[in-house]
Amino acid sequence: MQDGDRGGHTDALVSVVSDAGSTVAATNEGGRTMTNYAQQQWQLAPPVFVPRRGTKLSRWSVFLGIQSLLLGGLLPIPILAIVFGIVGLCRGTDLPGRAIVGIVLGWSGLTFWGGFIALCVWSWATSRI
Repeated sequence: MQDGDRGGHTDALVSVVSDAGSTVAATNEGGRTMTNYAQQQWQLAPPVFVPRRGTKLSRWSVFLGIQSLLLGGLLPIPILAIVFGIVGLCRGTDLPGRAIVGIVLGWSGLTFWGGFIALCVWSWATSRI
């Protein structure tokens, strides 16, 4: 067997040259086309933005829950935090932790400020006796 001879037949290449002078494609003796380009690899599809479900009510619940600890003397704030958290959970949310935190903070604010107001009323009532 001689150099370049593979079992009695050789692969004769016919090249196609582009205008730029580089070889673009070549055809071998079997008629198969060979190119300089690598086979395209599989790639993941680009991520698709899907808005999360029920996050607005959960976000408002947490925001109002934090505000209820600071400004809970205004009665609607902790009540709204609790209501928004419960409604957010009932509608279904992708982030149930936010709604739960809003409910807990709302109840905490309501309890704290309710106790504070009750203590103030009791102190005022006993001082008048």
